[in-house]
Amino acid sequence: MFKSLLIVVAICYASTVLAEDSIVFCNKNTSSNKKKADLTYGYLFFCKTRSQKKSFSCNLRAYNISDGIVNESANDTLQPLLKKWQVNSFATCYYAGSLTGLYFLWYADYSSGAFHFFNDSREWKGMDKFGHTITTFHVARIQSELYQSAGYNQRKSACIGAICSFSYMTLIEVMDGFSEGWGFSVSDWAADGLGLSLFALNELSGRDNLLTLKFSSAPTNYAQYNPELLGKNWLQSTLKDYNGQTYWLSLNIAECLKQGNSFPGWLNMAVGYGANGMIGAEDNPAEVNGKAVPYFERYNQFYLSPDIDFSKIKVNGRGWKLLLSSLNFIKFPAPALEWNNSNGMKFHFLYF
Repeated sequence: MFKSLLIVVAICYASTVLAEDSIVFCNKNTSSNKKKADLTYGYLFFCKTRSQKKSFSCNLRAYNISDGIVNESANDTLQPLLKKWQVNSFATCYYAGSLTGLYFLWYADYSSGAFHFFNDSREWKGMDKFGHTITTFHVARIQSELYQSAGYNQRKSACIGAICSFSYMTLIEVMDGFSEGWGFSVSDWAADGLGLSLFALNELSGRDNLLTLKFSSAPTNYAQYNPELLGKNWLQSTLKDYNGQTYWLSLNIAECLKQGNSFPGWLNMAVGYGANGMIGAEDNPAEVNGKAVPYFERYNQFYLSPDIDFSKIKVNGRGWKLLLSSLNFIKFPAPALEWNNSNGMKFHFLYF
């Protein structure tokens, strides 16, 4: 276990080596005939993100460049929101702490054995796979944004987030592979890869937060029939009862249109996926702990609903912008159109 912790910490720190800031100069030499100017007055294009990841605003600032030293002008007051050592320390503590917690809360009750695989691709109608996808996506996204807030550029912040996120999720699968209670799931790992691919697509699209993955949940009546699997209270059911969960792909319409369009930048359109009628992982049991379970039809659900991109809401202060951006994994309650293979089309006036 502790070797695994050292591995993920090493990966996190190694990825930060990629993130040394670079600067671009447009130099004006005092003499074009000199091979090396003793004193050069240049301009440094310092590109920073706005509140979002892909939109850049470049501030043209004057710098004195002498003997290889860049002297920043006195009127420059822009400072990163966080320090690099702070985000590095936070990332290390998060990964090491969460993996340690998982070990004691999840794996400690099961004996360890030889590495083995486990096929759970048919369980929960794929809902657990979407959980893997959205987790990988947002761990990478949030870490990338934290590194940007510390002064790392967008591209290298995304590289750090992607490497650490996928390594973290892969390590969890490896730990599953050595646990007698579980096993390495190829389908889970593929779902992690899908989340990483969507994150990369968003980063490489050249658009400002073109897409994001979101989550919503509402209480159901199914948990009472199998509380061990579906949760014994509201908090557990929110995380464990897949019947009440919906996973969304939220697309920013304004970013799909031509630049300069008047479409509201904060308004998204989201497509969602859910499933219902599930008491067990693959099939519904006839009884649980000696109590009969009613028959429930298991079926898939597909949704179309408007959404809000919290990162596009204009607020003052980089701290508030970062906070809103961190909430961008939650699907905003809104009217929704549902289609399922049991009851056909259905309209929800307000869907959570």
